[in-house]
Amino acid sequence: MTTGGGTMNATDVTAETQGNSSAAIRSDRGGGDVNVTGGYYTTAGTGSPAIYSTADISVQGAYLQSSASQGVVVEGAELRRAHRLPAHRIEHHEEQR
Repeated sequence: MTTGGGTMNATDVTAETQGNSSAAIRSDRGGGDVNVTGGYYTTAGTGSPAIYSTADISVQGAYLQSSASQGVVVEGAELRRAHRLPAHRIEHHEEQR
């Protein structure tokens, strides 16, 4: 998880979540940078996309699976690069102010 303007780099990580509201790759308020290369990221809970991001995010060559939620949710930030993402649905929500 990335928050407060930090940077997260993940290379060839395997992450699996089962609970609700448990994204495998997540950033929270405060933005930052998330860079993912390779790996396997799977979720099984309601409201648990493979990626939930409010940061600038780059994902390349990663396997993403979300069985009970959206594949990728990007809120008020930018999906900079998404190479070969197998996600079925991508949602982009603008922040309400």
